[in-house]
Amino acid sequence: MSGVSATRFSKALVSFKTAIRIYLSFIGRSVIGSKIGILNKLLPYTNSASNELTIIISYFTNFVLLSLFELHLFMKNKILYLLCLLSFQAIAQPPGSGTKWTPEGDAYLESKRGAIVKFDLKSQTSNTIISADKFIPSGQASGLKITNFSFSQDQKQILVFTNSKKVWRFKTRGDYWALNLENNKLHQLGKSLPAASLMFAKFSPDGSKVAYVSQRNIFVEDLTSGKIKQLTKTNGNPGIINGTFDWAY
Repeated sequence: MSGVSATRFSKALVSFKTAIRIYLSFIGRSVIGSKIGILNKLLPYTNSASNELTIIISYFTNFVLLSLFELHLFMKNKILYLLCLLSFQAIAQPPGSGTKWTPEGDAYLESKRGAIVKFDLKSQTSNTIISADKFIPSGQASGLKITNFSFSQDQKQILVFTNSKKVWRFKTRGDYWALNLENNKLHQLGKSLPAASLMFAKFSPDGSKVAYVSQRNIFVEDLTSGKIKQLTKTNGNPGIINGTFDWAY
C-alpha cells in the first residue's frame, strides 16, 4: 500500500473508531470507559497496513462482538434495575388499590366500591367480608375512599389508607383510619396532625398501636387511649428526615 493510501486508510480507521465510541456512549455511558479500553486493545490501527480488506473485516467483527457484549451488559443492568425498582416499590410504596393474600394463601382480598371483598381460589367465588357502611365515619354521609389497606396480625383490625396524595410519583401521603372488627369502631389516626400528612402506617405486632410518619417525624399512637407519642424531632431543621427518605445527590 502506498504512503498516501495508508494515510487515507488510517484516517478512515480513526473515523470508524470515533463512530464506535459514539455508538457505545449511547448504549451505556456508565461502562463506556472500560469498553473503549477493550476497543483500543482489540482494534490497534496502523499506518503500514498491508491488506485493507483484512483490517476492515477485523474491525467490523470486533465491533459486532463488542456491541453484543455491551448489549448483554446493558440488558443485564436493565433487569437488575427493574428488579430493584420492583422491590423498592413493593417495600416502600403502597400498591395502589391493594390486593392482599389471606394467611392461608388460598384466597385474596381487595377493595371494591368501598368494601373489602374476599375471592376464594378453590371455589372461584367472592363474598364481602367488610361492608362499605363500616367505613363511613361518624357524621359523614359517604364512606372512605380506600387507596390501600392492611390487617393486624390477629386479623381483628384493619388499617385503611385514604385521601391519598402524591409524593413525587407515588401516593404515599394521606389519612389513615383503623377499624376494630370486633366492635366496629372506626378511628382516625393522627387527628392532631395536618390532614393528609401521614405516611407508611403499620400495626404493632400485638395490634395495640400504630406507627406512622408525618412531617419528617415518627409517631406511635395507642389505639385504646388515642394517645400520640412523638419518637423523633427535627427541631425545625429541614435537612433532618425521619422515617422516610429523600434524594441523594
